[in-house]
Amino acid sequence: DYVVASHRHNDHIGGLTSQKGPLYNFEIGQIYSSGIYNSNSSNPAALEGVSQTQNIPNGYLAKGDTLDIGEVHMEVLWPLPGQVKTSSSSTEELNSGSLVMRFDYGQTSALFTGDLYKSGELQMIMALGDDKGKLDVDVLKIPHHGRQTSSSDDLIKAVTPKVAMATGAIIMEPDIYSHYARVGTATYMDVYDGYVKVTLDGTNVSTETSRDRGEIAVYDKFDKAFGIVRD
Repeated sequence: DYVVASHRHNDHIGGLTSQKGPLYNFEIGQIYSSGIYNSNSSNPAALEGVSQTQNIPNGYLAKGDTLDIGEVHMEVLWPLPGQVKTSSSSTEELNSGSLVMRFDYGQTSALFTGDLYKSGELQMIMALGDDKGKLDVDVLKIPHHGRQTSSSDDLIKAVTPKVAMATGAIIMEPDIYSHYARVGTATYMDVYDGYVKVTLDGTNVSTETSRDRGEIAVYDKFDKAFGIVRD
């Protein structure tokens, strides 16, 4: 029904816009993105071009936009509306313009953060002001693949997720991992855990992985120190 591109870097939209990708091979109801363009590392009109050739409606999202999908409520927390349809050649600026979306289903919630940098995290927290409690969720898609560019203490303390996942086959620095452990987060990395399936049933959150991580001392010591149990 919906395809959402967090931001326009090729490692995020390259597969979408490929002729072997989902936009060409599945029935898609709507494409959404932030509409923040990048002329250096991706074609600024890539999504729009596919939407025209495939007759898929194309739209843009910004802070304050909401969408209800069945019993799931989605709210966009970032970027600001004034950033839509702007252009940036800076990697940090484009990543920090990633869509940040909160999903609520019953009593369970999740936050998707794209490749938000620490600078973007802090700007978002400031923009939310008294509403920064909206960042407090059960499940977090860790920003920027778990790299040190992201996951500021301010963000982690605001989110305090039960479960967090880093995608993109990137090995997370132990320091970043430890900061999540300190707030009670069970952290998964696809590079070690394989595919991570997270299920929110409206009451509980459960996880299932396609690979057994085994013992990795550099991470296990933090899980043990802070009483983290990963399924």
